[in-house]
Amino acid sequence: MDSPPEDAARPQRVALYSAITLFNFIWWMILLAAIGFGALHLGSCPVEPLIPVYMMVLGSVTLMSLTLVYTNSIWGDGAVFKAAASCVSLLYLFDLCWFIAGSVWVYSVYPPDNSPDSTNYCSRPFYLFAFIVTTVIWWSSESQEEPQGKTQGMQGKKLILGDGQELTEVKCFS
Repeated sequence: MDSPPEDAARPQRVALYSAITLFNFIWWMILLAAIGFGALHLGSCPVEPLIPVYMMVLGSVTLMSLTLVYTNSIWGDGAVFKAAASCVSLLYLFDLCWFIAGSVWVYSVYPPDNSPDSTNYCSRPFYLFAFIVTTVIWWSSESQEEPQGKTQGMQGKKLILGDGQELTEVKCFS
């Protein structure tokens, strides 16, 4: 007796749900660490005092939006669902703007001075955490696009490099 096709896909679905749950758990822990690490290092980054604030707000707003998304799936339709969906949209927009501003704050001081006597000082473990979290978010948002789609429209176009040189041919690897 053959089993229905749904049974064959069930182990894959369980593995997918397990992977998503593990990823969510890790992401929540990173966001909680960002809040705690930012609060702990509020005065320990004079080169850019907004980096700790950036980490605390990024963690808080992202956790609020994730919480609303998760609970929104439980509520279903109705006025509460629409209100929560509107709040999530606003939080995502704020999160995007805040992330761009935070990226400027984090990347503009790279590498900070590690000696506490300097005015360009930022606590090394805290700065590395902020730098890695920001870079991982940028990388993950970029990795969701298909690589071929990024360069496909560039084939045969001219590029002007930062130093004014012109690159006349763009080759795409497929």
